[in-house]
Amino acid sequence: MRLINYFDLGLHTGYELADFVYKIFPSLNISNYNCYGFEACKKFVDFCEFNFKDFGNVKVFHNAISDVNEKIKLYHVDPQKQPGEVGHSIFRTKDNVTDSFEEVDSVIFSEWLESNVPSFRNDLNIMKVNIEGAEYPLFKDMVNSDILKFFPIIIGAGHDVDKVSEIDSSEYWSLIKENNIDIKRYCSDHKPERNVDVRSLISLFL
Repeated sequence: MRLINYFDLGLHTGYELADFVYKIFPSLNISNYNCYGFEACKKFVDFCEFNFKDFGNVKVFHNAISDVNEKIKLYHVDPQKQPGEVGHSIFRTKDNVTDSFEEVDSVIFSEWLESNVPSFRNDLNIMKVNIEGAEYPLFKDMVNSDILKFFPIIIGAGHDVDKVSEIDSSEYWSLIKENNIDIKRYCSDHKPERNVDVRSLISLFL
């Protein structure tokens, strides 16, 4: 069986990553895999590093995904209004974020991938994305670098670009439609009954 790479962009507390390592991969008898989790908020990075410390094939990265390889601001939601602190974004104009921020090193995903997972062209790559508006620079990068074709399975909570006023969402949706980018619904902690059957999706490529 070829190597499976699971990329979790926007870990938060790692619900979906936990599903893969505790349920989905074991139920398919998959042991030849690596998981790469990206989280911009240091608080949740520390949480996930502790929770997955016993998994040698799980790596957690304290990085935001954007169109630059440099330090940027991650704007926080108001914890009084969002007790779970869901929704931090690299975009100040995203709904519900405040002037409070932390700085984080951001990466251009395609460049990170080439440097860190050189075998990806021969592997089965699964991506979960929930990055609060940064889907636009991510998918633009994946199209321009011609790596999108190596990700047959993309899952997540949906598209958040429409919540960011500084982004021209019409350009984003044109990019999505022209390149047949289909984020299949998968969110472990919110209405899981609406989720795609990930096991069946993976089975198609085994």
